[in-house]
Amino acid sequence: MKKWIGLFIILASIAAGVPYWTGVEVEKHFGYFHQTLLPSNQWKLTSYEFERGWLNSQAQASFFYSLFAADDYQVKLQHHISHGWQPFHTSTIDTQVSLAALQGAKIGQFSPLADLHTQVQVTGENSSTLTLFPFSAQDLNQQIQLSWTQAQAKIETTPTLSPMKVRLELPALTWQQAQQKIALQQLLVDSELPSGLHDLGLGTTRIKLANLAMKLNGLLPSVLSQFDAVIHNQLQEQFLNSDWQLHSAQLEIGTLQLTAAKLGITLQHWHAHSARNLKAVLLDIRDLSAVQRNLSLIGALMQYGVPLLDNAPEIFVNNLELHHGAEELQLTAHAKMNKVNMQALFDPNLLLQDLVAELALRVDKELFISLIEQYFAYYQVPQAHELAQNRVNALITQQWLQLEPKTEKLNLQLVFKNNLLQVNGVSRNLAGVFN
Repeated sequence: MKKWIGLFIILASIAAGVPYWTGVEVEKHFGYFHQTLLPSNQWKLTSYEFERGWLNSQAQASFFYSLFAADDYQVKLQHHISHGWQPFHTSTIDTQVSLAALQGAKIGQFSPLADLHTQVQVTGENSSTLTLFPFSAQDLNQQIQLSWTQAQAKIETTPTLSPMKVRLELPALTWQQAQQKIALQQLLVDSELPSGLHDLGLGTTRIKLANLAMKLNGLLPSVLSQFDAVIHNQLQEQFLNSDWQLHSAQLEIGTLQLTAAKLGITLQHWHAHSARNLKAVLLDIRDLSAVQRNLSLIGALMQYGVPLLDNAPEIFVNNLELHHGAEELQLTAHAKMNKVNMQALFDPNLLLQDLVAELALRVDKELFISLIEQYFAYYQVPQAHELAQNRVNALITQQWLQLEPKTEKLNLQLVFKNNLLQVNGVSRNLAGVFN
């Protein structure tokens, strides 16, 4: 009988201790999460507390976040963790995210930004649901505005080699700065991402948009309707290969309305380590001064640019198609870098010697004139249509473009190799391209 009582006491001690031990492990993971994963140039941890209990624990963390300028918002995360008696209990983590604007040295009132509910199975499978509340913010100079409606995202992970699944639904988002604006409606993103190297976006991502309107400096105003994209990135040995397939049922460029647009792009043999580090540098230097940004960029190019270009990266434009009724534009292109040295990064002539490129264009003459007309109209050039007609006719006369008399279609074949340019089979002076 005493043995049974002793065994019962041991089992009871284990049962009572398991939740506490689970709480200890949870605390370790939360400390790692807050101190390692989130802070960067945009995230700065200011406080972190963890109150461990037997069945439930509480955690709280605060960050300064640079949404528009340096340290202009404080983000507060409050976690309620229910760990219980694993493996007989599914652990849950409920997180409330709130945001407060910094007003000088003072912190404004916190407003709810998002709720995150996470379930952690004993098998290691995690499922998280994120709900973003409607949000609107602007910088102190009233120049940048950002807003979105309520959105939801779901993330599923497993401890095996199965991909992580991410799904995001966002009804509307608007970004505006002075005269620039991006507005999207009905965004749906589905991703399957393998474990590791998520900063390269490995795996497959599908994007759908009901409408995307863009007005950016230096670019023609455009509107995409019923847009969908499939992006597939994979790592082969140490190289990144990427395939992009984009399609829009309707595309407006300026005042020109196209009935369909399609684009397929493939990247091959891009050195993954160099690409990842260059991407990280570009993100980190955004808030630096112009001088610091240029110095950092030069240093990054010297360190990562050579191995990136020295491994013969290639880019293919498999197909670019624009349709305007019966008129259409078709374009294919290919570019490849041969081995380069560091000096070539800062000498355009040497860099061009290592470049091999091809381009083929076939387009209806009237459609080509309309596209050029939109460019002139954007810069408010008088008599844009007549000027576009004259420009296209001049290119035909100078044999940069070949006209098919029966079909009224234009053809262009470009080949660039060994620093020599061939246009429609005829050698051309490279300087003439810019005249």
